[in-house]
Amino acid sequence: MSEAQLFISTFNCGKKTPTNAEFTKHLNEKLPEEASDLYVFGFQEVTSILDATDENVVNKKLIWIADNLITCLENRYEMQSFAVVSIAHFGAVGLIIVSPFISKIHKIYKSRGYPVGTFCTNLKGGVGVRLTYESAEFTFVCMHLNAGEKVQHMLRRNQDLYNVFSKLIFDDGWCVLKPDAHCFIFGDLNYRATGAFGLVPKGLDFDETENREGTENCDPAFIFKKDELSLLQKGGLILQDFEEPAICFKPSYKFHIGTKNYHRNRIPSYCDRILYLGYPESSKTPKYKAVAYDTITECLFSDHLPVYMIVNVSLTAPERIINDAGYLIDRTTQLNEFSKSYKAVGYSRYILRVSSFTTSMLGTLLYLSTTNRGRMVSLAFAILVYTLLKWKELL
Repeated sequence: MSEAQLFISTFNCGKKTPTNAEFTKHLNEKLPEEASDLYVFGFQEVTSILDATDENVVNKKLIWIADNLITCLENRYEMQSFAVVSIAHFGAVGLIIVSPFISKIHKIYKSRGYPVGTFCTNLKGGVGVRLTYESAEFTFVCMHLNAGEKVQHMLRRNQDLYNVFSKLIFDDGWCVLKPDAHCFIFGDLNYRATGAFGLVPKGLDFDETENREGTENCDPAFIFKKDELSLLQKGGLILQDFEEPAICFKPSYKFHIGTKNYHRNRIPSYCDRILYLGYPESSKTPKYKAVAYDTITECLFSDHLPVYMIVNVSLTAPERIINDAGYLIDRTTQLNEFSKSYKAVGYSRYILRVSSFTTSMLGTLLYLSTTNRGRMVSLAFAILVYTLLKWKELL
């Protein structure tokens, strides 16, 4: 049976664009021995907040990153056939897909992005690319969900996840889930090691004391028992049909920048994840074969570590979990409010217009308050207003 090998990575860059040699140098050490069919790179906080409000600036920086990635891959495999398949971005969330077998790829669809940031800004959100490789269709979605360690933050992440799944519309008219297509989701999902606040069925939660110590005392097996995402998933509350390779690495967040020491004001957590739509147990098609799932521990210029996966995928798609109308197929009769419908909704275009306005307003405020030229403009405007008011008093 035909297979494709995928290399997928996700990296929250901490508002710094990874255009220096540090990222590609350490990435090179984790690449597979033989060239993969597809290389998928997801980024969050790939620019400063100000730059993230200007899509042209983000696009230029992602093109720069893509050029560096191409150079890295060509040098690694001594092949000149690597080419960019697609670059997509929304706010500071970016997605770059590269392949050495560009002739095997067709029907590329981008999403329009979807915001989940405060005041509908693009500071958080998702973006995706769907493509056909040989005979198989693949959907790749990079997300950055809302942060925080309180119960309301976890519930908002759940809602963010549903919003991205049901409102991130691609150029082919489908949302994230599409019949007869592979689906990979990844990014800074921001789920923390809180134990899910007891909101999962009894027997799935654990009652150990929190561990906020540094790397030397951070037991991944212990922390993983507290991981919100895995507990909510086991409880059937989110991502019921998605799978993830066994996690055998330490939490990817939060580090003191430039060190391997965890920040004591945050619970060490598996914020950065890569999941895929799985095959049912009864399926005769071989499941995904994860060759590697790990962090790039040497890359220290952010408070997150990059996470990567090397996986062999059958070109036969998983069993459908949605029907032709876009609704989730009910196999368990236990649907909850976050899994009833993944059908595209029309008002997402309205949300995108609102997001464009609020993001532009945020960008203007940041420009006027954080840049030298902006402060000069603000000062000149203030002097003008003051002068006009004084002149009015004299009349």
